[in-house]
Amino acid sequence: MYTNLADFVVSKTASGLSGRTVDWYAASVRRYSEWTEVMSAPKEKPETVEGYLAHLRTDGRSAFYIAGCYRALSVFFKWMEQRRGLRPSPMAVISPPQTPIKRVTHISAGQFKRLYDSIPVDHWWELRDRCLLLILFYSGLRASELLSLRLDSVDRDRCLLLVGAGKGDKDRDVPCTDEVITQLDLYLSQRP
Repeated sequence: MYTNLADFVVSKTASGLSGRTVDWYAASVRRYSEWTEVMSAPKEKPETVEGYLAHLRTDGRSAFYIAGCYRALSVFFKWMEQRRGLRPSPMAVISPPQTPIKRVTHISAGQFKRLYDSIPVDHWWELRDRCLLLILFYSGLRASELLSLRLDSVDRDRCLLLVGAGKGDKDRDVPCTDEVITQLDLYLSQRP
């Protein structure tokens, strides 16, 4: 399975999946393969995959972790079907695990204002921190997306941020406010 795993990684990298996704898939398949060896179970049987998913559940793994492992194995075994002629795929008869609806708690405008106002404006790094906070609050960017922004990522005329290589390695435009642009320019004028 490991020789196939190396080819799978190359194939998924070539297809344009993000490095983090490919790494997750490879690690998930590797953990599954190691578990099957310890259990002396046939890797390509639906009962083995279900046994592994049940093991993860009884081991206390979250529903989201288990669903991620299911997804990784599904992609791997589909690749095995297409590239190595595996018939039938063990995933063909296994339903995806259910995940609960994930409720995200939001900060209120008042809470945000208190946090924002608590940052002084005496130094350039405090202006930077205020600017970063504004961008996160108004745009909803992920932290990794925020950290990848560059000066040319800001379209001042249209009040847009060009987010490169976001989730799924996709670029997208994200609207921002005039306040964000103003604070960004203030920070840029003060930084060393």
